[in-house]
Amino acid sequence: MDKKLGQRPEVLEQIRKDIAAAEKQRRELRFTYNLNYFGQGNIQVLKNDEFVAELESFLFTLPQEKADEKIKILTNLGEGALAEEIEVRERALALLSPIVKFYLDRNDKKSIVVLVHALCSWLEFETELLPGFAVLNKRFESALQWLQDNACWSEAEEAIILLNRIQTGSLKKTKAIASLTSKTLRNLEKKAVVEKLTDGYLLENDQQQLFRNMLHAIGQKAAVYLLNRVIHSDSRTERLALLDLIPTFGKVAIPALEHCLELDPPWAVVRNIINIIAKQGIDEQFALVERYFCHPDERVQYEMISCVLKLGGQQKIPRLITALGVVRDRLKIYLLRLLVEQAEQSDKVVDALIDLTEKKIIYSHQAGHELLLAIIATLKNYPSEKVAKQLKKMRDEYDGKVDTEQLQLHIDEALKVIQPKIRHDRQNAGKYQDIVSFDSDPVQQQLALEKVRKIEEEVQGFVRAGKLPQAGELIYDQAIAAAKMKDFLVAGLLRDRLLEISPMALAEVIKLGEFIDNQKSTSITSHHLEIWNELYEEMTTEEFNELYYSLRQENYHKGDIIVASGETDTNLYFLNSGFISISCTIGGKEIFLKRMHPSDVLGGDQFFSPSVWTVTLKALSEIQVHVLDHSTFIKIVESYPGIEDKLRRYCQKYSQITELLKMSGDDRREYPRYLAALQTENVLLDPYGKKGKRVFRGELLDISKQGLAFTIRISNSNNARLLLGRHIITTIVHRDEVMPQLIGVIVGVKLFEPIMQDYSVHVKLAKSMEDNLLKKALSFARRIQ
Repeated sequence: MDKKLGQRPEVLEQIRKDIAAAEKQRRELRFTYNLNYFGQGNIQVLKNDEFVAELESFLFTLPQEKADEKIKILTNLGEGALAEEIEVRERALALLSPIVKFYLDRNDKKSIVVLVHALCSWLEFETELLPGFAVLNKRFESALQWLQDNACWSEAEEAIILLNRIQTGSLKKTKAIASLTSKTLRNLEKKAVVEKLTDGYLLENDQQQLFRNMLHAIGQKAAVYLLNRVIHSDSRTERLALLDLIPTFGKVAIPALEHCLELDPPWAVVRNIINIIAKQGIDEQFALVERYFCHPDERVQYEMISCVLKLGGQQKIPRLITALGVVRDRLKIYLLRLLVEQAEQSDKVVDALIDLTEKKIIYSHQAGHELLLAIIATLKNYPSEKVAKQLKKMRDEYDGKVDTEQLQLHIDEALKVIQPKIRHDRQNAGKYQDIVSFDSDPVQQQLALEKVRKIEEEVQGFVRAGKLPQAGELIYDQAIAAAKMKDFLVAGLLRDRLLEISPMALAEVIKLGEFIDNQKSTSITSHHLEIWNELYEEMTTEEFNELYYSLRQENYHKGDIIVASGETDTNLYFLNSGFISISCTIGGKEIFLKRMHPSDVLGGDQFFSPSVWTVTLKALSEIQVHVLDHSTFIKIVESYPGIEDKLRRYCQKYSQITELLKMSGDDRREYPRYLAALQTENVLLDPYGKKGKRVFRGELLDISKQGLAFTIRISNSNNARLLLGRHIITTIVHRDEVMPQLIGVIVGVKLFEPIMQDYSVHVKLAKSMEDNLLKKALSFARRIQ
């Protein structure tokens, strides 16, 4: 009895141990079962207190060889953090907090990366401030810091961008969540981090976009750092790369730019900021730098002009005009070129140019000399009464002043170009009420396009419905109707549109074209056919119709000047009715040469050979002329190559001006011409008076005190036409001796030797040659008898 009692405690202890072992085994079996269940993605098992309590220690003791199992558990915990049920979500998050700390302490990169991704997904998903949020957010921050410290940039990118989305409000969160996460981002925005990201970006490898994204996510602090780095960098390559990067920050970078400008930085910094504003392309930010048009450094002024061009928009021209009044003279010349290129016919541009001429520009200074020449060249692009009046005023102001011959030559040449255009513009504007409009009129073109646009609206309705045959029928019918109404421009546009809609409807297009041509033939008046019968016989019906419907009709009153001697006007004039006088100027007096009648054609010399007019055409009565623009004729020649020779022969057959001038008994030159078989070296000036770099040689033909002529070889006749009106510097060369430069304007370019394609270039000098220079040239020449 006593013996049994003595053994009872041991037995009981063993029983307890057996029970505990059995319970432990059952608990392990339950954990294993739940773990497998959890591994299959069933996150509901997180409601099991026992499983949750044991999962943490299980992970902490999991051997290295089971790393895949560990990653799977961590991934599923991340899924649990996204559960709709708050209970499940809270338990997953409660586990994640210590687990993140555990693996951070052990520098387990693979686990940290999985956990950061899980926390990113949770933070994007979460809408409530659950218990422990602040602690877990701190763990998240520590994990991101670890990734940054270990240069795991690609792994950190997702988190940094997520925090930026919350901070900027693009990802909506409660104020409490946004406040905590914004603090996290601010703690990560350390200068050392931004510096590392910038260094990574500058490597320009396959991770450059990643570094750029992270810098964007950091935002304003990154923009401030980048701007300071640009300012203090000694590497041009680095500066250029960062100047391309900063604008991509958009409005985020603006506070940094504003602050920098408030410090009155050096010119180079100002220029860089202007460059950034331009690349951002945000027009409203231009106000930030607008005052720098007046910056004393020309390089900053130039950058401002570039900024205006890059921003573009409706304010481009007004801003360029503003700059014109304040930038340095050399940049004014650059602006004048830009205004011609960027602006069409603009009254504001003309007013700005006239205001500029009113300023006291010192002609004797080289910059002032070049600026005045550039202003005149620019005014030439805006033919109007206002411009002509201002040019005449300038000519009077500089008349008689020392060394202004070149300037006056530019003014005279500009007037001779714009005055014919003014007369033609008056005609096109409808000054004479009886003008008949032809297809070449810009006004008629606009009206035709408007008619076609209205038809096009109905056509597009068929196209959108997939009814292309009906669309083609509509276009065809409308084109026929337009041709019957003698609206040939609309008919032609619709014919082209039919081919676009139905590329296979060639038969219909050809039939339509024939109908239009037939209507054109029947629309030409018998009066017109009678007058131009000989020209009609020279050409095919198609050629004559194309020519006729490219003409522009103009009417002049008795006493009107049609073209004045010395003017540049490349139009060809067909006199339909009335009478025109041809006259020339000899010794300052106007000499009548001939009275021209209907069926006479005028201007052939200037139309086919680039040269100024040597005679004046004046209306002796009410007259009507048809005008052929040279640029329009070039397009006709592309379709009908043979028409050029036919029209040229016709003009030569009836041209009498050369013979009339010879009969006048004077070559109209104030000074005699001399043959001079010498070499010339020539340099063209650009339209703004700037000397070109290319020197081309010529063979001198003749020379006088006020002009000269030389031959050059030109392979393309169009290039010959481009020389007309160009200012030129010519130097006469004999053996090793070079004579002083002669400045003039090209007034004629004529075919001299057809086989060799040699042209004679005729130059009017800005200043009469000195007697000693002329004598020097004449020592190698003989006078023309």
